[in-house]
Amino acid sequence: MRRIALIAATLAVLSGCGGEAKKDTFTAGEWAARAEAACKRATDAIAERGWPRDLEELRSLASDAADDARAAIDEIDRLPVPADRADEVHAFVTGLRDLEPKIDGRRLGAASRSARVRHAQADSKDRQRAPRAGGGRAGASAHRPGEQAHEG
Repeated sequence: MRRIALIAATLAVLSGCGGEAKKDTFTAGEWAARAEAACKRATDAIAERGWPRDLEELRSLASDAADDARAAIDEIDRLPVPADRADEVHAFVTGLRDLEPKIDGRRLGAASRSARVRHAQADSKDRQRAPRAGGGRAGASAHRPGEQAHEG
């Protein structure tokens, strides 16, 4: 879930994405519009896949979302930089590139496996604490003190 939030945050940052460049230079407004379009394509692709039904599907969707985010970052990085905003654009793209290791699909798979293990451990603990029929707890005898347990 943490990785999904990171991907969502990355895509929010990417909300200055853009389409394919045909010119050698862009104005700041053109660059921002193209960058916005690239981010929109990524977020639309992610949204179109919908919500996962289970942890396996979460892993797959998260990996696909990471690929979408990387594609948007690559597209933005290829856009011609407006001369009057070169420092700002380079800093922005560098920030996006710095996020890439955090949205790596392999790490998302490992996070999904860790979540499954934690979930299984929590289920096991819940079952151990749950009262049994007759009001007893797992491992506790169901008879009153001073009574003998009868095996039947």
